[in-house]
Amino acid sequence: MACHAQSNLQKIADAADFGREELTEIIERYFGSVPFNNPRLWEFASAFHALDSRGFLDGSKRGLAMGAGREPLIFPVSERSNGLIVTDLYDKKSIWTEARTSDPADFVLSEAPAGFDARRISVRSMDMRQLDVATGSIDFAYSISSFEHIGRDADFVAHLKEVARVLNSQGVYVLTTELRIGGPTHDIAGNYAFAIDHLLALIEQSGLNPDPVIDLSLTSLGANQPKELSRVRGVEPPSKFEELIVRETGGIMSLPVLLILRPGRYVAPQIVGLDETAQWLNDGLRRRSLERNSDWRALNPFAALPTGRSPYVEPWPADAGGSNIVFSTSYQHFAELDMEARITLAAAGESNGTTAVAIMSWSTVNTSDMSPLETQTISIGGSHPVQTIGFRFSAKPHRCYSIYGLAVAGAVRLASITVMVRKAIES
Repeated sequence: MACHAQSNLQKIADAADFGREELTEIIERYFGSVPFNNPRLWEFASAFHALDSRGFLDGSKRGLAMGAGREPLIFPVSERSNGLIVTDLYDKKSIWTEARTSDPADFVLSEAPAGFDARRISVRSMDMRQLDVATGSIDFAYSISSFEHIGRDADFVAHLKEVARVLNSQGVYVLTTELRIGGPTHDIAGNYAFAIDHLLALIEQSGLNPDPVIDLSLTSLGANQPKELSRVRGVEPPSKFEELIVRETGGIMSLPVLLILRPGRYVAPQIVGLDETAQWLNDGLRRRSLERNSDWRALNPFAALPTGRSPYVEPWPADAGGSNIVFSTSYQHFAELDMEARITLAAAGESNGTTAVAIMSWSTVNTSDMSPLETQTISIGGSHPVQTIGFRFSAKPHRCYSIYGLAVAGAVRLASITVMVRKAIES
């Protein structure tokens, strides 16, 4: 794959960017970190650089941060602006820990560096689709990986139109969001990964215009190979220090893209490097799927649970009023392999219930196409303290698979769950 020199800032994340002097300086000076391959760190530093290099952080401009939580970008930007309005859906019952508070100002300022002047920011609870900001009053706006969480197409367009309204004629919107490479938009409401043509179609309806070139080329580095999140591989809490650039979930590969939008008539930008990047990533995905399934490997049985914990499994506390999902792996890509799976459930305490164990198949090109392949129902506890079941199935390259269990009757309480998969061996 070709390696393109850095020519503009409207681009996808790339591990090679952490070797650029301008980004390294921003990371060390304003974020107190050494550069490492973390997508959020790339977004913060790249957004700061995009605003600063275009003269919007000269101390005279008024800014708007949207979906900002209490992210560290707030503070260096506000110190170089003439006031920054910081917004999110702050609420004490928010599903997002980044916005869960009954006192938004104190919440944001709790992360401020020593000596920060609180008068530089105005913290307000605000919907990105309905900005309570005067028309034409903002010089620059930005959002970091918030756009994809807004909703559906109508919500995305409503947001972009609101940004176009509040910006003055010379203003700019620096936006980062999740871009899917090698497939259509993965359209899960509240958590999109956009195909570039879909993302641009939304922008075209908004009254905003991107810079002329979007660079989707990716350097051929091992650090740019797709990786699963660590919680997919093991039982551990999420980490803001996790190192990956391209995220892979069930064969769906995505990474951050930074766009620079201005009020004006839409002109379609030149897209650079998409086909080469898609080919390189898809080749790597298939090769990795073949290699890592050549022998038995363990899947985290709790990876797809919202909290990463199961109320049916010790040592976590039981929650009788919760979901009936006992366990669920993340979705996995198995290329076109014939696969076998082995699931072992061990009972705990007074467990005496019934669990249905199944494999779910989900299309990577149509999110509404989901169906179970096979289900086995087993008793857990009493005369069946340990149960092991197996599945065999033929995987398809444009589908991904999750192994899960549901409590269907009685009291299900488990000491452990193991889920193992490998390429099927001819018997």
